[in-house]
Amino acid sequence: MPFDGRELIVKVKVKTINTYSTIVVVVTLLFFIAFYKNIPSQIPAHYGFNGEVDSWGSKNILWYFVIGNIIINTLLRVLTKYPQVYNYPFKVTDKNRAKVYASGSLFVAVLRLVISLVVACVILFMSLSIEKIPIPLYVFIFSLPIISVLYGVTQLIKNK
Repeated sequence: MPFDGRELIVKVKVKTINTYSTIVVVVTLLFFIAFYKNIPSQIPAHYGFNGEVDSWGSKNILWYFVIGNIIINTLLRVLTKYPQVYNYPFKVTDKNRAKVYASGSLFVAVLRLVISLVVACVILFMSLSIEKIPIPLYVFIFSLPIISVLYGVTQLIKNK
């Protein structure tokens, strides 16, 4: 198969997106550590569908979000390097392998960034004890993972 440069461009995009994801996670961690003592002892623990707090909890629950974000981010970072282990919704052949693997890695890198941003927003909302998230913002933030998955699957199928 002739080299068209697309795989190199995708590798650069994956590396760039992975860098942004790492920056989001590190900044979130640094924010959390720097301001932990200023976070109220009771914070929103859950937001309902209307964007309002429906449960309160100890600020210690934020550790689960911070550590979980680091773990998920690390696992997805590793996964971007091994697109051959993904479960594709079609047969990967010698003819489409390079394009499919490039698209798969990009898909996971974008999902990694989206998850990092969503978790960072949740940590920020909870840390600042925001009692009501505006519905449009709430819908936008929590629809990002769904939109990115749908877009990623569409791109994979397009490049099969």
